Amino acid sequence: MVTHLVTDGAQLSLAVDDTAHRRRGKKVHGAGWIHDGSAPTRNKLAFGHRWVVVGVIVRPWFLSRPVCLPVLCRRWQGKGTVSTVDLAAEMITTIAARVPHRRVHVVADAAYHGKCLRDLPTQVTWTTRLPRNAVLYHHAPARTGKRGRPRLKATGSVPPPRPPPRAQTGSRWW
Repeated sequence: MVTHLVTDGAQLSLAVDDTAHRRRGKKVHGAGWIHDGSAPTRNKLAFGHRWVVVGVIVRPWFLSRPVCLPVLCRRWQGKGTVSTVDLAAEMITTIAARVPHRRVHVVADAAYHGKCLRDLPTQVTWTTRLPRNAVLYHHAPARTGKRGRPRLKATGSVPPPRPPPRAQTGSRWW
């Protein structure tokens, strides 16, 4: 697929996401309770399989927009096993080994971040939304053991005066 749909020497763009496959029954192997965020109902809990899918983003000459063609998928085995991020990193490493002469850029949603992405090959870049507790400029301050936000130290300057309270009138303004 890469030799026919991606130009020579161009960066290989990949997309990673997971999908829920609802299945029930006694003969369905490995099914369990999963979160299905794209479910049309209010109930986002589903019974079935969860698949992590990697697709190649290509722009065919006959279309005006790019499309994603799935190339690899792995089934998540459930809690207590390898995480979905680990599965995605394994699949991306496999693809990067197959195309060692190309840069590989991966785009994923917010669920795909973690320490296992540090071990990716050097030719791979990974783009995802930052986690809620990410530190961009410096490390978090040491814990003080006290609750709440630390008080600011006085700088010696006088704080600006507070505005006077609004005058109360007898008429109702609402």
